[in-house]
Amino acid sequence: MKSIIIVIYKVDLLHTEVLILRKVNKRINKQRKTKKTHIQLKKSLTIQNTRDQLNGKAIGKQLAQEEHQNLSSTGGSCTKI
Repeated sequence: MKSIIIVIYKVDLLHTEVLILRKVNKRINKQRKTKKTHIQLKKSLTIQNTRDQLNGKAIGKQLAQEEHQNLSSTGGSCTKI
């Protein structure tokens, strides 16, 4: 009789544990789905997009260097406001 009560108690504990784990799992899956959806909504970077961005940065640096060289070679001065 006593062993039956122990088994029933263990079953009840396991049942409670399963319910808790299911709730936690459901919450985690919901967070993952939200994160996945958020990532998909962002503009994905393709190889071409990345190259275009890098080329744009390189062109900007080159223009800044040329402008600096032109000011230096013509004796121009930059005034700060």
